Amino acid sequence: MQAYPDDLIITVDDDIFYPTTMIQTLVQYHELYPKSVICRYAKSIVWDSNMTIKSSLKWSRIYKTKFGGQDIFLGTGGGTLFPMPGTSLYRDTLNIALACDLCPLEDDLWLNTMIRLQNTEIVVVKNYKGILPVLNTRDVMLYSSNGGENNLTDSQLRNTILYYERNGLNPFKQFN
Repeated sequence: MQAYPDDLIITVDDDIFYPTTMIQTLVQYHELYPKSVICRYAKSIVWDSNMTIKSSLKWSRIYKTKFGGQDIFLGTGGGTLFPMPGTSLYRDTLNIALACDLCPLEDDLWLNTMIRLQNTEIVVVKNYKGILPVLNTRDVMLYSSNGGENNLTDSQLRNTILYYERNGLNPFKQFN
């Protein structure tokens, strides 16, 4: 990102199978929405009546194409295209020490925060088939640590919101 701030970046995970058309699809949507982050996997954030974010375990998967919306929480490993990261992501993006302090096990949380603080729109590409992981019996997936009984995602989300609220920002504030 530092070396090529004006280029496109596509993120994937090494433990997921992808359709052969994934990059083509991401680029086609980028051509339609050149300033938006384009993703294949996302969930819909849910707020309660007090405008507080509900547990990430209550968020539902987005399967249909969706353009913008403050409720989108993308998963970068599903295949995500970032347009010109120098302008689509907030200035703290490469502050690795801060990211590791606030959300050490949640790179998706960090990137969603950076997208939101920069006010960059997210477009979700239709993905009815979901994610097909590579079967690996020896490794523990990061997802199982974050989304399981301990639900580390929620505690890291609280840490991140509190930090930015102390600095006058709330990247996950819901607007009416």
